[in-house]
Amino acid sequence: MSELTIIICLVLAILLAALAFSVTFYIWIYKDACAHGQKGALWVVIAVLTSPVIGWLIYFLAIRRQEFVRCHSCGHLILKSAQYCENCGSINSKDNLPAKADSPSFWKYFIAGLVSFLVLAGCTAALVIYVFLGDGAAFDHGPLASLNTGYVMGNMETKWDGVWSVKSKKASDGYHHDTTFRLEDPAHESLNAEISCEKGTLTLELIQDEQKVSMDVSDLSEPLNYPLSQFQEGKIRVRLIRHGAENIQVRIQIKEETDG
Repeated sequence: MSELTIIICLVLAILLAALAFSVTFYIWIYKDACAHGQKGALWVVIAVLTSPVIGWLIYFLAIRRQEFVRCHSCGHLILKSAQYCENCGSINSKDNLPAKADSPSFWKYFIAGLVSFLVLAGCTAALVIYVFLGDGAAFDHGPLASLNTGYVMGNMETKWDGVWSVKSKKASDGYHHDTTFRLEDPAHESLNAEISCEKGTLTLELIQDEQKVSMDVSDLSEPLNYPLSQFQEGKIRVRLIRHGAENIQVRIQIKEETDG
């Protein structure tokens, strides 16, 4: 799985966890408001507009701290301070007994919300650690290095069985293609590349930690076979940077060198 794919998965997990947390809260506030004789949909709208946390504070101060009684005529929940029952219009008699609303199970929604929040916090922490503190965390070497702000046309990239292939017609200046390979025995391995392009220049970069090798591969007359003995065992990033290069065709793999 590529670095960019991992980042996308973590972002999606964060969004889903945030959605689950919000929906859990909105369901609870709707049911609780209805149980207190309030308009549940209205309080959900207020919570959506103000955020779950602020919405809960407003709801708690406005509704949950109020004392309710049951109307002696219709049994509807009304505020103890109300003059009339908003349901049947009867006068709020002092004989009306205090009543407790049949609120939805708090713990069921609390546990669901807590689990969603923990997943949200965990995925957010994992994303930060992976992007900024993981292997090659700097923007020039880490996962964010594979992000582009330009455009590309007619692009097709595949990586199968250790072979990275790129076919692309046109792209903005500075657009780059990235992938990573794992070196097992750099002293006896080499990078084999078959590259062709039209117009402009195409630069190949090999990056590992703070070490970077750059070479112009715009006009290769034969396949490139570059020894990797100067690198260490582990991941190495391979990057192609385009400056006006069009109709590029690339096939790159790591090969084990044979003696003799």
